[in-house]
Amino acid sequence: VDRGSPAAKAGIKPQDIVLSIDGKPTNVRFPEEIAPARQMVAHLPINKPIQIEALRNGKPMSFSVTTVKLESAVGEEREAKAWGVSVREVTRAFANDRQLDDDRGVVITSLSRGAPGDKAELSEGDVIRSVNGKPIEDLDAFFKLFEESKEKKQTRVLLQVARNRGVRDAVLKLSY
Repeated sequence: VDRGSPAAKAGIKPQDIVLSIDGKPTNVRFPEEIAPARQMVAHLPINKPIQIEALRNGKPMSFSVTTVKLESAVGEEREAKAWGVSVREVTRAFANDRQLDDDRGVVITSLSRGAPGDKAELSEGDVIRSVNGKPIEDLDAFFKLFEESKEKKQTRVLLQVARNRGVRDAVLKLSY
């Protein structure tokens, strides 16, 4: 059960045995039977609550799960050229893989040598959590603050960056 997934939010846990999905019985005992069960889930309507019946420690349980659109594990990537960084949306899959607490922020995918991001000792894989003390939820929020900084011609920009389960501050020194 992926952390932060609709199933996890509904209370489904590892080792629960799924008996039915939206009233349709499931019977997965062998690896080759997994694909049809995934296909059943893939054909469910998006943003609609469905019922999942399961067994936990031999006790029947019922869960209401609201389906969501399956997102790419990678996410959209864009360049913040003035800062010398390219960033990508932090997806739930990326956050789970890196054991992040949540999927907020943007992840640095590349740095231009000698650019402000490089000089501030940022690294590929760093997750930018805030710009000048304002939290970053997603790519759009990051680029809104990036554009704001450019318009004001700020010569110093404070970033909060998560790296290896730790958090640090980095200062971008900019010239226009």
